[in-house]
Formats: sequence, structure tokens, C-alpha cells
Amino acid sequence: MCSRNITYVGDPHQGIFGWAGADPVHVLQDIRSRADQTIDLDVNFRSSPAVLRVINSVSSSLGSAPLHAAEPEEWKSGDHAYAVQYATDSDEAAGIVSLTDYLAEKCPEDTVGVICRAEYRRSALNSAYENARYTPQFWDYALDNPRVTRLLKRHSKHVDAGLTFDQQVDELRERATGSFNPADVDAISEVHEACEQLMQHTDSNLPLSEFMNRLRDTTMSAISPGVHVLNAHVGKGQQFDWVVVMGLEEGHVPSSYSTTPAQVLEDQRILLVMLSRARKGVFLTCARSNRNQYGRLFHNEASRWWTDMESSCQPLSPSVAVAMRVM
Repeated sequence: MCSRNITYVGDPHQGIFGWAGADPVHVLQDIRSRADQTIDLDVNFRSSPAVLRVINSVSSSLGSAPLHAAEPEEWKSGDHAYAVQYATDSDEAAGIVSLTDYLAEKCPEDTVGVICRAEYRRSALNSAYENARYTPQFWDYALDNPRVTRLLKRHSKHVDAGLTFDQQVDELRERATGSFNPADVDAISEVHEACEQLMQHTDSNLPLSEFMNRLRDTTMSAISPGVHVLNAHVGKGQQFDWVVVMGLEEGHVPSSYSTTPAQVLEDQRILLVMLSRARKGVFLTCARSNRNQYGRLFHNEASRWWTDMESSCQPLSPSVAVAMRVM
């Protein structure tokens, strides 16, 4: 006879770490084989009805129960869910910067997240933000150990910027490990592991000091007001008042590297994670063409999930069209 009850709570449709060995489909199957009862949690306490309509348009084909807002009457500011296709990634970038400048000025206490599936698709946006009125905080990267992250950030300020990225990481390793008692084997091992993670980003084309500034401290209890630019995986577990999900094209969402049904399914879950970071409103963008870091031009089709998402959005109001530079 069983002496206790066990309750499992989770969202398998937001399991996005398949690249690290996670397998939410089989985990869910195993849990269901053990459970006597399954209860779908369909009340959402984070997002506005407008955001939830977009989320539901993507999650419905996964078999997820449609979500509805716990207190829809509390969202008195109205619906805010818009979709815009731009001719080029440069046009898209200009529209996003204009929009986030507008939101940062109009809602100075709000958080604005710009989320891109992968950093390489964001090159035009990174350049456009050099002329923004409101400079964003970039936090594309995270290390596994927040305590070591803070330690490495402090020591990185003293690393010779004239060295190559790998050499800077080696110097950082020496400085950080040198700050511990040699007998503190565990702490020194943690530093070595973190530096090995840093070495995986040698092709980021960023100086180490700037790269360290983009490391997200996952222990932070709150996100500061203003504009934040990040990728999908770093945004997991976070929330923003306003979210821009950009680069919604075939080849990016889903990725051109997703060649199996399981990989496409994971990309659909990644899209859900990006959308569900939003509280008040969500803005979707794609570009009919973009250039990669080598200047090669690509012609794009909108993501296979674009039509459903776009139909769940509302027409652009004149003020939003101006803010997003839609002519």
C-alpha cells in the first residue's frame, strides 16, 4: 500500500533543453504511467488576454489546454498583440529600436525584452542599437554557477584586452583561481569549469570584457526597468512587461538545422517560451530578407507558425504603426 501521494507539476510544452539531453516527451509519458489523475492547469496569472491568444495559437497543435487570464478585467489598458513583416532585417531592426525607445520613454517603469531565437540573426539589430536613445542591456549568455559568474566579472576588469579571447580567458582563470586558498579544491574546480564554458564562445567576436557584461546573473530577483536584449534559452524563467519576438522566419524559427520532427517540436516549444515571457503585450516581427555576418543575402519565408500567430493579433493602430516604423 502506498503511504504517500506524489504530485508532479510542470509544462512539457516549454521543455527547451533537448540539446543538453533533456527529453520532456518521454518524461511526460513516464509520469503519466505513474499518475492516477491528470489535471490541466489552464489559468494564467502572468499574461494579458492578448498575449495568451498568441500563445494559444502556437500551443493548440501541441495538445495544450487553451490558457485564459485569471483576472481578465484587470487588463484595462486593452489588447496589445501585433505582427509586422518587414522587407529587410535592417528595416526590422530600425522598427524594433524605434518601438523599444517609444516603450522605454512612455513606460519608464516597465521592462522591455527583445528576444531572438539565435544571436547570429540579430546582427542588424545590434548595429541599430548603437544609435538608440535607450541603450539596452544585453544578456545573451549564462554560466551554470552564478557565484562564480560574479567572481569572474570582477576579475575580468583587470585582464589584458590586447590578448586573444582564449588568452584572456586563460588570464582570467589564473586571476580567479589565484584568489582562493590552494586547499579550496572545490572552488578552484568551479572556476575551471566556468572558464571552459567561456572557451566555447571564442567565436562570439566580442572582447572578453564586453562578453562578461552580457553574462546574466541568474540569481537576480528582479529585472531592472528598461530594454533588455537576449536569446531564447537565457530568457527561460524570466518575464517582461513587453516582449518583441523577432526573426520569425523559416530557417530561424524553426531552425534550418532542425531536420527531424523531434527537432521541429523543440523549436515550437522554444517559440512558446519566447512568447510566454510577455505580460502586457507582445510584438512579432519577421523580415523577407536578411544578410548574414559575411554580407550574404538570404530571402526568407515567414515561419510556419506565423499565419496562426498573425491571425491572433490585432490590426496595427496608427500610434503603433508609427512606433514600429510601418509605412
